Amino acid sequence: MRGRVRSFDGSSKSGSFRTIEETDQRGCSKCLRLHTLRLQERSVFPQTTGNSPKCRFGRFEETEVSKAPLLRLARHLSSVDPMQKALLAGGIYFAGVFPAGFALGTLRVLVLAPRLGELVAVLAELPFMLGIAWLFCGWLVGHLRIPRQVGPRLAMGALGFGLLMVAEIALSTLLFGLSLPEFLAALVTPEGAIGLAGQVLFGLMPLLRR
Repeated sequence: MRGRVRSFDGSSKSGSFRTIEETDQRGCSKCLRLHTLRLQERSVFPQTTGNSPKCRFGRFEETEVSKAPLLRLARHLSSVDPMQKALLAGGIYFAGVFPAGFALGTLRVLVLAPRLGELVAVLAELPFMLGIAWLFCGWLVGHLRIPRQVGPRLAMGALGFGLLMVAEIALSTLLFGLSLPEFLAALVTPEGAIGLAGQVLFGLMPLLRR
């Protein structure tokens, strides 16, 4: 089996496409996967240098490169305004952490609270919730390359926190039948204050992650 490949830096001259044996294509594919993992560090493919990891054939399969989803995402995000990128990250941050929080909250209400009390149940749930948020936030800011400036990181956390509070109010009113004043009154109880502190830490986490 034979295929056509192109130089890694994307440059080509007339007639510069060459054919290689299937074993060569397999070797280039392995190198391509290694470089794809580094796309969060670069907005476009870099020029090959002596210090960069280099395919031993000096080229990559053009069809594989064009199909790489991380490459398309990196090229798109490289042209996005940092604040817009931060707001996008804030929405993803909420969408990634909230399902875990909903599952842990259900476990707390149905299993832990009847046996241990509401305060102890909240204290038991909080470390797991913050740990999940910490790991996901670190992964997200790295892969979307959110700048370390205060503005974008604060915007990301503020949007995530705002969406989280809206979801909390919606669940309290729709599932538990609480009115808005009753929801706010619950925040001044010891367990409510601890839960709110955890949600504030959730919103500040993008500022704390590096």
